[in-house]
Amino acid sequence: MQHLDLLRVAGEAEWLRLRALARRQRGRALLAAGAGVFLLAALVLAHAALWLVLRGHGSALRATLLLGGGDLALALVLLAIAARSAPGSAERDALALREKAIGALLREADLLRLATALWRVARRR
Repeated sequence: MQHLDLLRVAGEAEWLRLRALARRQRGRALLAAGAGVFLLAALVLAHAALWLVLRGHGSALRATLLLGGGDLALALVLLAIAARSAPGSAERDALALREKAIGALLREADLLRLATALWRVARRR
């Protein structure tokens, strides 16, 4: 019975740890969202300032086209980099480890089913 009590305590401790982790992550996400709002505002202001600088050297249409073209080029470069993203060695290793663990678990489950079936057959005799 002591083993079950220890397992129960360990499970409750893990549940408390996960709840505290979720609370902390939620707070971090809210702070990051707030930072994202201000970063977006700074980006908008930087675009406006750049537009004013470009406007000083030509027409408003030319400034708008240059700024839009630059934004489009940067977006395409970032999309190309994102599209080429492939799983790293840590992801591949973790996947292989998971597959090995699941395979071992399935083999043990098969052995348990076999042992249970043999026990039932032996009990009937």
